[in-house]
Amino acid sequence: GSVLRVAPRTAMQFSLEGRPARLRLAFGVLAGDPANPEAANPVVFRVSALGEGGRRAELWSLQLDPSVRESGQKEQHAVVDLSKTKCSELILETVPARPEQRGGLLCYWRQIEAETQ
Repeated sequence: GSVLRVAPRTAMQFSLEGRPARLRLAFGVLAGDPANPEAANPVVFRVSALGEGGRRAELWSLQLDPSVRESGQKEQHAVVDLSKTKCSELILETVPARPEQRGGLLCYWRQIEAETQ
């Protein structure tokens, strides 16, 4: 399947068709250079609904720390409940876990699927 490679500070907006009940997705951090630990900063993956007036309502988030081998370097999977939002626009974001962070490893989203039931 397709892989969307993104910088550690990225936001993508997309429209939902119909009234999906949930969003299934996979995400992660691409392997970096073990000799460059600064590039292995924690990253927050976030899904938000875009409401009236451009307000964002966070639906789900997870922090990945690539320096922690077991959890930070494996592909992750999530199911985001969309049943409580009436929004038809979603935002997928990656943001550094610490605001002062510079640079970082490439992140990715893939297998993004809206499910109606």
